[in-house]
Formats: sequence, structure tokens, C-alpha cells
Amino acid sequence: SREGRFTFSKFRQMDAATHAMLTIGTAQAQLDATQSNLADRLARLTAERLASHKETEDLVANLTRAREQQKREAEALLDRLAKEQQQTLKKTQAWISEMKDEQLRCEEEILKAELEVLEPSITSARTVLMTQVMVQERK
Repeated sequence: SREGRFTFSKFRQMDAATHAMLTIGTAQAQLDATQSNLADRLARLTAERLASHKETEDLVANLTRAREQQKREAEALLDRLAKEQQQTLKKTQAWISEMKDEQLRCEEEILKAELEVLEPSITSARTVLMTQVMVQERK
């Protein structure tokens, strides 16, 4: 009976040890699964963060390209407007010069017409003056 108790006691100790080992094994498996789940979540979050970072970088790059394109377009527009303004200025100066020339021609024609109108009177006045001078000299 002593041997039976010894065996039963040993069996109980072995049963408790087995149960503890099974419990430890189950806990270890649960820890491993949790660790694996956490590692998967971390990998997924890291991938999402990297994708989000990449999207942000792409957006910044696109905005930078768009801003540079707008700057080039604005500079081209300013250059075109400056050239158009320069051409308009040249045309205006040429028109002003043409108008001054036309004005001078008109004034010249007016003066010639006035001279033609006054020439008989001037000739007549000269004749009168010359006659008076001759009359004065005879006296």
C-alpha cells in the first residue's frame, strides 16, 4: 500500500506537472499567436504609413510641378504682354510721327495758300511804296 501511495502520489505529481506544462504550452501558443498578430498589425500599419507617406510625397511633388508650370506660364504670359506692349508703343510712336508729319504738311500748304492769297496784295503794296518813293524822290 505504501508503494501504491507512492505511485499514486507520483502519478498526481506527474499529472500536475503535465497539466502545468500543458497550461504553459497553451499560454505560450497564445503569446505566440498574439505576438504574430501584433507583428502582422505592425507590418500592416507600417505599410499603410509608408503608403500614406508615399502619397504625401507624390502630392507634394505634383503640387511642386504644378506650381513650377504655373510660374512658367505666368512668365511666358508676362513676356508676351511685354512684347505686345512694346509693339503697341512702337506703333503709337510711328502713328504720332506720321500725324506730326501730316500736320506739318498741312501747315505748309496753308502757309503756301495764304502766301498765294497775299502775294498780289504784297506786290500791289510794293508797287504803291515804290511809286511813293519815286514821287518823294522827285520832290
